[in-house]
Amino acid sequence: MKKVMHILPIILCILCIACKETTSKVIEKKESTRATALDSMDLAHSKSVWRAGDNITNAYVYDSLLYLDANIKKDHRIYGYAQPDTLSKRLFLLSVFTNDVQNNPFNLDLGAYYELEENTQLRIKYQNHNEHFVETIATDSLGEKTTLYFEKKWVDLEDQNNSLDDELREFGRIEKVEDGSYPFFIVTAKFISSKANVHFNLNIEAIPMNIEELNSLVGDYATIYYTSTLENNLQDLHVSGTSLFGTHTPAYDENWLQITGVLQGAATITSGDIPSTISIVSEDGTTLNFKLFIDEDTVKANGKTVNAFYNINAVNTITNIVPVAK
Repeated sequence: MKKVMHILPIILCILCIACKETTSKVIEKKESTRATALDSMDLAHSKSVWRAGDNITNAYVYDSLLYLDANIKKDHRIYGYAQPDTLSKRLFLLSVFTNDVQNNPFNLDLGAYYELEENTQLRIKYQNHNEHFVETIATDSLGEKTTLYFEKKWVDLEDQNNSLDDELREFGRIEKVEDGSYPFFIVTAKFISSKANVHFNLNIEAIPMNIEELNSLVGDYATIYYTSTLENNLQDLHVSGTSLFGTHTPAYDENWLQITGVLQGAATITSGDIPSTISIVSEDGTTLNFKLFIDEDTVKANGKTVNAFYNINAVNTITNIVPVAK
């Protein structure tokens, strides 16, 4: 009986060690299986991006910040590295693939995201670049900063186009292109910075782009160079209390501005698709110019005293469009 009492602890100890070894092997097997699955997924997604060729979504730099707008119809998979070396530690990932992003399966220090936009908590600021890598600083919601490197082939750097002194620049998505009277078009773009939809006038002959190229930009991103000027927009024109616009007279708006003066520049009917410029000169010498298609009634009013009702609009005119490189 005493021998059994002495042997029992030894047996229990052996069983405990065996159990620990079995548990450890199970954990190691699970970790190995998980690592193999992640490696397989990593390779499959990399191949998918490679097969997509040029049909991918790149990140881009605008106002020194890195952005990426996910497009479900295009692949993207961009790692941020601790060093300018693809073999260095991976810290961050932008990917279109759900199983790359959901629950951060690669345990990346800065996480995995589908896209980077204005409201993303992680802000990534451009610092520098060389032939192969773009250097950035990532700042999280707590203000912690981390240096990140991205392969340059996945990042479109901000265009360095020389602009005119009075030229403005915004980056956004081309939402719509509408035909006007050739060579004029109306382009609607949604700015990334303000999220606002803005309408532009465009003379297609004034930029290095043809109509087919312009129409192909719908849905894509571009840097838009433009001028913005204030223009008097004539709403109604009265002679002796009667509107010259007839059935086309808009409903009166109490916010309209008004000027009374002599109508000038309306001696001939407008020919063609481009409006003429008329002037109204008040008694105190104030002169306002308006765009108008002159008809017979307007010609008859030339040189007479008229009341003009108008508002002032900002007119945005595109001087150049630089699409994001595809």
